[in-house]
Amino acid sequence: MTYPPNPYPPGPPPGVPLPPRRSHPFRAPLVALAVIVALAVAIAVVFAITARTLVTDVDDVSAGECVRVTTTGEGTVRARTADCDSEEFTFYVASRSSASGVRCATNDYSRISFGSGGVLCLAPNWRAGHCYEVPRASDPEATYRERGCATPSSDRDHPILEITKRLDGTSDPDCAASEASVSFALPRPVGYCYAPASDIPA
Repeated sequence: MTYPPNPYPPGPPPGVPLPPRRSHPFRAPLVALAVIVALAVAIAVVFAITARTLVTDVDDVSAGECVRVTTTGEGTVRARTADCDSEEFTFYVASRSSASGVRCATNDYSRISFGSGGVLCLAPNWRAGHCYEVPRASDPEATYRERGCATPSSDRDHPILEITKRLDGTSDPDCAASEASVSFALPRPVGYCYAPASDIPA
């Protein structure tokens, strides 16, 4: 009996290793290029979002919106738009003016001045149970900062206070006899009760 010829070439004899598989000469560069492109796109997206939230002029925000304020290494502050319900400490934009040197309603408001002119007056968006460092009333450019309640105060002019109660819709909060109060009428009435932070001597 005859059989049809084998259509496949014979394999190597037993004990002879197979030749190494050739790698595609362009595969590694293409993978590296794809990683670089993806990284560049991610950086561009982050930069676009950052640029869009940066507040550089009073027209970038409206009264009632919130901003997050940080201190730069140059001793100045930078504001970015933020969600008022954010877990991070934010400020309400209480008022804005395109004129320079404008004073806020009271010294309890923080103030941001822009080099191109214009002033934002900010009311702190405090949360009950959190602690904050209070700036000197004589320094309207200073800003409130959230601190740990056990953080030592930097000096006597910057006490750390604990917000014990927040009351929205009123400028006359009913606080305990051992507490003090502060309120802000703008952009909407809100009152706070506070006391020295529990681990900080009064």
